[in-house]
Amino acid sequence: LVFYPIITTFAYSLKRWKLTEPGNIHYIGFKNYIDIITNSSLIKYMFNTLFYAAILIILSIIVNGLAGYALAKIKFPFRDMWVFIILLLMIVPMETIITIHFIMIAKVGLLNTFIGYILPMIVSPFNIFLFRQVFSKLPDELYEAAQLDNCGPIKYFFRVVLPMSKTIVATVGVFTFLGIWNDFLWPSLVFTSDKLLTVQIGLNSITANDTITKGEVLAAITLITIPVLIIYSLFSKQLVEGAMSSGSKEG
Repeated sequence: LVFYPIITTFAYSLKRWKLTEPGNIHYIGFKNYIDIITNSSLIKYMFNTLFYAAILIILSIIVNGLAGYALAKIKFPFRDMWVFIILLLMIVPMETIITIHFIMIAKVGLLNTFIGYILPMIVSPFNIFLFRQVFSKLPDELYEAAQLDNCGPIKYFFRVVLPMSKTIVATVGVFTFLGIWNDFLWPSLVFTSDKLLTVQIGLNSITANDTITKGEVLAAITLITIPVLIIYSLFSKQLVEGAMSSGSKEG
């Protein structure tokens, strides 16, 4: 049942048809895919989004990981208050703060730039909370042993903490990728240049084109779905383990 919509979409993408003529369906093989690749900028939009996702995944793991580690292992004033604030921020819908993000990016002149698109999405309360939950379980003896080898806090984080937390790192990476890949609202506000558009904006422009057939639209949807299926098939185990490890905390 899970793959039925995907299989159906792929099957109809191999045909030329119109909604106004449901009985007039012809099998044409992969011609729809060839047409959509050669006659549109979909592939460019896909590579744009993959590039944005790769950069954001790296920054998200580093920034949110360091914040999560600080909240889990470093004692500082009002630490519990900051944890509570992060929990509150997790329930705030993105739509309520996206206007603030847009005004800030516009004031500093970063509209229609890669940095302006990425910057507001680096810090994620949800990812910080996930990292904190996992890092809280690491024994303090690990850091004490690392100090004997002249390993400072930053080096310890990158050399010991992250390698021991591969599951949650993969989970955050997948969630970040899916967020970028499926995002429509924020890039539609930030970008106006065709060279910078993301895959969902590109798909919207394709579906709005009256010269594009329904088979070509389904071919475009199928192409966009492929990276998501690949990511899920590669990291499905880590996603389950990450959800379990972050959802429980040893006393």
